[in-house]
Amino acid sequence: MRILRFSLSFKLFCFIIPLIWHIYALPKLTKVVLATLTAIIAVFGIVAIFGIDTKTVGDISSIQSGFPPFHIPSVAFNFEILC
Repeated sequence: MRILRFSLSFKLFCFIIPLIWHIYALPKLTKVVLATLTAIIAVFGIVAIFGIDTKTVGDISSIQSGFPPFHIPSVAFNFEILC
């Protein structure tokens, strides 16, 4: 198909068009629910139902369990800074 000339797969094309329409049309129907939030939930549902392999935050970067170390910043404290 020459329509997909930007090297998009057919699955991706089938998901992008309804989601763009969803973000555009939902605010015209209701103001109660944010369109972008429902689009994120819809994408999550599609990925979960169809088992699409996607990158997660853990794949991109390391996730440490715990808080960063506590430290007191060294800031010069004198009269010139206060004024």
